[in-house]
Amino acid sequence: MSKLQTMNWTSPSPDDRRLFRQWMEEFARAVLRFELSAPSRDPVTINQWVGQLGALTMTGCTATPYLVSRDAKIAADDEDAFAFIFPRRARLYLKHRGFEGELAENQPCLLRISEPSVNGSRQPSDAIAVVFRADLLRQRIGNIDGPIPPALPPDASAIRLLRDYAALAERELAGEDEALERAMANHLVDLAALVFAPSSDNKEHVRQGGLKALRRDAVLKYLARKFADPSINLAETAAFLGLSSRYVQLLLEESGTTFSAKLKEMRMAHARAMLSDRRYDGLRIADIAFESGFSDISSFNRAFRKETGDTPSAIRAARRAPS
Repeated sequence: MSKLQTMNWTSPSPDDRRLFRQWMEEFARAVLRFELSAPSRDPVTINQWVGQLGALTMTGCTATPYLVSRDAKIAADDEDAFAFIFPRRARLYLKHRGFEGELAENQPCLLRISEPSVNGSRQPSDAIAVVFRADLLRQRIGNIDGPIPPALPPDASAIRLLRDYAALAERELAGEDEALERAMANHLVDLAALVFAPSSDNKEHVRQGGLKALRRDAVLKYLARKFADPSINLAETAAFLGLSSRYVQLLLEESGTTFSAKLKEMRMAHARAMLSDRRYDGLRIADIAFESGFSDISSFNRAFRKETGDTPSAIRAARRAPS
């Protein structure tokens, strides 16, 4: 996920206020329009980013105590969409759709952007939000106008998964794999649909439609980034993705491979590509082995001979030989 904009701002400097107003206009075009105030006389400090994940918009914020308000006029200017807000270090105050009060520690909430709202925190906070256009949700479940409470139960499985995958997208995806980003965005829409309509049909769609596939893609994406590191292992990969080692193995076994086999496959493909490219003719075979993630030249030579029936040197010599 590429982060489109970042903003750091502290009130009440006149220059900062001018820059902040300018940034608010940019934020309004990307996400939503709002008015900001402080619950005390202390300055407000905000560090916020906005990013795009497929058809979804994501935003994250760390801030001193603040209050964000959106009256009916402001809300009417925004498109119909829903924002799931996941605080990671805060008790949010919320006034929206008949609810008013302070939520429990780190309790998530749901805002309909086209309706007025007030939210904020009386303490320093850290939160991430995912914004879903209403038309994306209607494509999944049709009616999205039911009485969804703004204060969400944090232990509900769909909400927990939505929070966890939003956090995964924030830290792992870097705009390098559009297909994976689209898959993750689609799955986040499926999970959001479960919040609106937790029917057995929707649950089955999510189960069959890609939870395992999404997790498998995340494993493969991580390996594709890390295979050249000789120290990468199953436990580290599983811990980074928030999965168990056994589950990662099962995900790969269901696609006909294992963790060690997939890692070796990626390393061998990289080594063969380097041996076939004249740009690397100045590198020793050992250098290519190490750059491909093999910890020693002997294991590389054995693996290479087992896969190709020949040595790396012979493959390189054959490529150099005149035709």
